[in-house]
Amino acid sequence: MEKKDKVLSDFINHIKKSPILNALKDKVDQVAIQTASFKHEPISLDNLVVGLSNDTDKEILNIIRYENINFIGGELVVLSKSRNIDCFSLDLKLYFQNNNDEIILKEKHKELDFSILDEISKKELMEKKSITYEVNEPNQE
Repeated sequence: MEKKDKVLSDFINHIKKSPILNALKDKVDQVAIQTASFKHEPISLDNLVVGLSNDTDKEILNIIRYENINFIGGELVVLSKSRNIDCFSLDLKLYFQNNNDEIILKEKHKELDFSILDEISKKELMEKKSITYEVNEPNQE
């Protein structure tokens, strides 16, 4: 058993000295440092919602096109609480109507890190606990 341990130890030491692995480790360390130092400018909640608006419009238009149902309204509810303590949640509720006049609800949930919000928006969301935005008819593009 001692011989196997010695062989294994020698093998591990050889791998540790490998120039390719050391170069790879250095590269990974550089990327980690760059990523950690990457900072984004916090934005307001209103600007975040405006930024998400185009994607929401595209999603609504796709649902209308592929499911042959009519969009009748919706809301985006922003909640200060989420499953993750460092995050807030976005709950998108889209209402459609089919040819039988039945209402169909399509929902989407997303959690985002509080660090993307500016201080004013963070404070407002924490105080209000919930902010609701109306989802209007999509822009036809």
